[in-house]
Amino acid sequence: MRILKWILLVVVLIQFIPFGHNHTNPPVTGEPQWNSPPTSDLIHRACFDCHSNATAWPWYSHVAPVSWLVQRDVNDGRRHLNFTEWNRPQKHAKDVAPCGQTRGRGEAGSDRGC
Repeated sequence: MRILKWILLVVVLIQFIPFGHNHTNPPVTGEPQWNSPPTSDLIHRACFDCHSNATAWPWYSHVAPVSWLVQRDVNDGRRHLNFTEWNRPQKHAKDVAPCGQTRGRGEAGSDRGC
């Protein structure tokens, strides 16, 4: 019982550590030209929570220590590829084909949009 009280005390105290609690979304400054609405929908649905400034923060992202992990993942995702800051250099933008550029049949990524 004594160990349970200590665990509970630690869980309550870590809620006061400030990292991972301030969930702000910086302004959107630019987005790629998508080749079709389905591509845009897919990217918004599958990638935008970590790779954009339009993150939808789930309820558990406000509870430490999970909030620390979520904040770290979003920070890393935004740093590597941020679809809402497309007007600045992107670390991994070379992995995304530019709009209007087609790839040869059978090449890796030939079925991807931009």
